[in-house]
Amino acid sequence: MGRFIHPTHGARRPTCARGAPRQVTPPLVVAIRFLPSLQYEHASIRDAMRLRGEAPSPRRFHAYPAQTLELTVIPLLMRAVRISEELSISALTRGMAREGEKSWYPPLVWTRADTLGFIATALVGVLLVAVDRVAMKSMGARARTA
Repeated sequence: MGRFIHPTHGARRPTCARGAPRQVTPPLVVAIRFLPSLQYEHASIRDAMRLRGEAPSPRRFHAYPAQTLELTVIPLLMRAVRISEELSISALTRGMAREGEKSWYPPLVWTRADTLGFIATALVGVLLVAVDRVAMKSMGARARTA
């Protein structure tokens, strides 16, 4: 029944069921997903080089190999680092570094700290209402005497 309620939960199971360890699967998936991004970034770097009049070509590569690599590889590495930082932030935000059983929702449990916080909040609320009433009474008494 749970398979029908949370269909994405079962999407993580097939890789583990086939014997692939969890330490290998996420990096492999990220690497495969990263390839199209790298191709897109390389295409945008080539377009930027064409706009500057330094279009990459086999002839240019043979004539100026160091310059061509510098103009292509360094921006590609910088963009790859930026993308990998965004991916790592996303993975940390989603709880990939969390040890233990992964779940969509943590179990809700009312603890002693919750009870103490609720009582403290209620007492502060009652105290504020009482202080407000005393202040209103004293202001009303001043208005009548004036």
